[in-house]
Amino acid sequence: MRSILIPLVAGLLLSFPTLAKGPPPGTGVGDVKANIMIMLDDSGSMSARDPSPGMSHCNYAVDVANNGDIFTVDPCYHKVTRLDSAYKIKSTFGGSYNTYSNVNGIAAYYQPWSLALDQADSTDEYVFVGRYHARGSGSFGPSSRYSTILKVCTGITTTAACPKAGTLVAVNDKKNNQYYSMGLAVQGNYVYSLTYPYMHIQKFNKSNLSFVTKRTNIRQQDFSNSYQYRYDAIAAVGDYVYVSSYYQRKICRYNASNLSNATFSNGQHCLNSPRYYWRGLAASGKTTTSTADDFLYTWAHNNSSGTIHKFNANSAAFVTRFARRGTSAGQTYYIYRGIGVDPSGNVYVPEAGYTNRTWISKFTSAGTYVSRGPKSANQGNRMQIAHKAIRAILKDPDLTAGADFGIMSWGTSFVIRTKISPKGANEILNKTLRQIYPRGGTYLGTALQYVRTRYWH
Repeated sequence: MRSILIPLVAGLLLSFPTLAKGPPPGTGVGDVKANIMIMLDDSGSMSARDPSPGMSHCNYAVDVANNGDIFTVDPCYHKVTRLDSAYKIKSTFGGSYNTYSNVNGIAAYYQPWSLALDQADSTDEYVFVGRYHARGSGSFGPSSRYSTILKVCTGITTTAACPKAGTLVAVNDKKNNQYYSMGLAVQGNYVYSLTYPYMHIQKFNKSNLSFVTKRTNIRQQDFSNSYQYRYDAIAAVGDYVYVSSYYQRKICRYNASNLSNATFSNGQHCLNSPRYYWRGLAASGKTTTSTADDFLYTWAHNNSSGTIHKFNANSAAFVTRFARRGTSAGQTYYIYRGIGVDPSGNVYVPEAGYTNRTWISKFTSAGTYVSRGPKSANQGNRMQIAHKAIRAILKDPDLTAGADFGIMSWGTSFVIRTKISPKGANEILNKTLRQIYPRGGTYLGTALQYVRTRYWH
């Protein structure tokens, strides 16, 4: 008689849905019967919720390519993540701490805070990533040269200039001791950066990130010397650049050509809110040259409430609000400044700040909820996933044919919950599983020793 141990821990559990089905335990030459003891971790760590693969709680920016792929930036894990329109992770760029611009020609990041795509480019060839200043490497300058913006191949289109995803194409030069590019916007032939610590607007050519011009006094003139690096943001559409301030509850308009003050059609330079603190800023119509029918979106926060606000980009008139605060589908709970708009006008908001909520929500321009994902971001805690996997195994007649099952837990102390028997699978499904929940510490060694000496014959 064979004895089989199935130790279930978080890492193994998450792989269950992708395992190919093998032959039933009781089949084969001689039809040897199998005794299977399922070993389930019931320590306190099994109450944790793991983020979906490639995603984390640290999504600071989002943008969407013409082909529907979604890009997010993560300064906590130093990476850019690319998802398809169904929220499946396609690739990540970076992913480790690095104070240089690249490693063997592939872009490297140290705290990437901002991200923008060139939606006027139908090939979706490049993504621009803003980060904490890093030194040059190889053909991108000596170690004494620092940059804050990287132009990187997306991998959507393969060309001679972009042979593979993550290839570094160009870098800017750090200006005026601005150590961070905290916000990015691409419009026309230019890339606009909102910087930290002094809240400058900087303008670069998008072809090679050469410097064009800057505006250094908006913090003093428009925002009362205040700056919130997590939430303040920049957007661009038509002939204008917009900057939002969390503390001052304002969105101000500037001429894209020379970054001078501009006014909305109502004659005001800034749009003010008496109640809401705005986080993030995104513009629709980034491929157009007019703002007449374009809109600005921001996530509004007031005490315990939160919602997406939509304004006309030309008149500053309030249009609507949607996605009230919450964790259910169609709601948004917490963001930093991550809000983006795709070429069709749909709005994307990545959750942030909580490891158990790492999804991106999509809405139409009118505010109708469409979807959110990755789905695995909302799959429950580790114990719930374990229960689901065990039930799937024990309900499959092919997997249970010719086998007797039992189950034990191995948290603070190991306990044989159901002895191995012909009725074991049925007892585990109908009684035992619901009695196992996360608690205490972990003592796997003692449990394995017990099972080895008692069942391993």
